[in-house]
Amino acid sequence: MEAQLGSCSCFVAEALALASDATGDSTYLEAAVRILNSIWAKRNKETGLLSEVWDLEKDSAGTLLYPGSMFRFDDMGGAYLRALRCVYDIGADKGLLQIAREYTSALLVGTWDKNIAGGAFRYLNHVDGSEADPQLETMYGLFIGTLLSNMGMIGDPDLRTRVLGRCKAHADHVLLSGFGLKHFMVPHNLSEGGAYTNEHNDSQLAYAALQFPYGLAQLSHASNDPVYWQLARQLYDTLLERHVIRDTLIAPPGYIDMVETTPPFSPEQDYYSPGWCREMLFAPAYMLYASIRPGPGVTIDWYCDGQPIVLGLVNGAMHWDLSKVSINKETRTLRFTTASYSAAGTVDLGELGLGEIATASMDNGTSVEHHGTIVQVLDGDHRYLVSFMQPPASLADRSARP
Repeated sequence: MEAQLGSCSCFVAEALALASDATGDSTYLEAAVRILNSIWAKRNKETGLLSEVWDLEKDSAGTLLYPGSMFRFDDMGGAYLRALRCVYDIGADKGLLQIAREYTSALLVGTWDKNIAGGAFRYLNHVDGSEADPQLETMYGLFIGTLLSNMGMIGDPDLRTRVLGRCKAHADHVLLSGFGLKHFMVPHNLSEGGAYTNEHNDSQLAYAALQFPYGLAQLSHASNDPVYWQLARQLYDTLLERHVIRDTLIAPPGYIDMVETTPPFSPEQDYYSPGWCREMLFAPAYMLYASIRPGPGVTIDWYCDGQPIVLGLVNGAMHWDLSKVSINKETRTLRFTTASYSAAGTVDLGELGLGEIATASMDNGTSVEHHGTIVQVLDGDHRYLVSFMQPPASLADRSARP
């Protein structure tokens, strides 16, 4: 009997931790911690890396399920880091914190391949650190976001510098250079030379593409460089334009999961039959996240004094505390909270698409300065309420008035 340690076991640990948080029953949390400790016990003691598949009867790396004794950088590496943070945020187990530090350091070495565009995260890897096939997959948006979002928990300045350096190098080499883009779309996978690895040149909306803002918005904030956030927005605009079906004579309007990354960007035929993208339900959350842009030194508290978490894998939902960040489109208001270690600065809300700010207040109703779409925030832990101006009435609305 074999188990997928990343896509299955880590997801179970997250579910148990969230159940404990919701019910107050500590036995769920204890079970989640045991699962994550059990996974860590199976690491390669020399490299600190984990096989993705494990034979539970033989207590050794699996051979039947893909990818066997190897591991995918996000399906195992990212998934385990996300589970560690989820369970740690709820239970503050110091043992998990140390695992997160050691495993992050191991992944920065074990998944890095200088043969991919001068240096990038490799898709499939050996746990002994030996050379593997240099292949690029689209999961790196989520993987970058996972590495960066964990830095607040880990709290190691040297490790943070290494993480930021790797994430920035990957984005520069793969995205800003254009190496990993085809017609400004993100192909499912590419070879080390940037060519399609097989006949499949699809862009799969549900397979990590929706999550690019999670990684690139964080990278812009961490590096104080808006170019990554701007790229995420451009990618999103292109994806949403080319994955949509509007011709109701062909099918009901909506978003399909897979399209070709070469003109005329038609539904992908070789890999899977084209289907509707149910994960589009998650897209507004990722768009909201990328549209709230804190300035240098300012941190928005989405969840446990840090970034939101993504549950599961590359088609997972983003999770955060709605009492800390929420938007009401009907009343045109936004509530957000800054973390206690934030500096005084600004938060730019222009990308929400709600126009200029009408009023902004903090905590007990004290007014705060604002200009256009930018709010001035103070240092410390504060709650803000922002109201936006009503849009001008359309000509049709005015003519309908008595």
